[in-house]
Amino acid sequence: MQRNQISSREVAEGGAQPLRVLIVEDSATDAHLVVEELQRTGRRIDFERVETPAAMRAALEREWDVVVADWSVPDLDGLAALSLLKELNLDLPFIIISATGGEEHAVHAIRAGAHDYVTKDKLGRLIPAVERELIERGTRHARQEAELALREAERRMRRMVDSAMVGIWFQGAEGKTSFMNHRMAQILGLTTAAKIKVVVA
Repeated sequence: MQRNQISSREVAEGGAQPLRVLIVEDSATDAHLVVEELQRTGRRIDFERVETPAAMRAALEREWDVVVADWSVPDLDGLAALSLLKELNLDLPFIIISATGGEEHAVHAIRAGAHDYVTKDKLGRLIPAVERELIERGTRHARQEAELALREAERRMRRMVDSAMVGIWFQGAEGKTSFMNHRMAQILGLTTAAKIKVVVA
């Protein structure tokens, strides 16, 4: 396991947020090539290199922005690392890099759930892939938070309406009841069971 920070001049001058990268790689040299490429973003790179399932599992207890995994690490290849990420139900951009293999490996990786596949002789593709997936992740999280907020607002509104002192009865375009609060059911003399039947009919 290797944990380190590498800063660029732009980071020192501009104070950009660090990019936290978990690297699944058995070669320290190759891991540093990945870090050096990512430095071109102008951000400080906080990274950790792991090469076993236990080390990766422990590392994933901390916060990361992206996972970059070598396709062929002996004890934890790219697909095994991806499987571990899924097992832990973590939504992190996952990019596989490889020194060998072409379209067949790339298709296999993407079908398995990797967000991108980059060969080591074309590391220039790594930054666009990382930046794209960080944006996509942010969009997913924003959408999930909006959906949660909407559901919570709907629950609060339903509780308020259901506890209102006046009768409220909603009907759809076809005249079917979509909602009836407790007071309306009382006014109509409906039991709870009858109210439910009216709403779902």
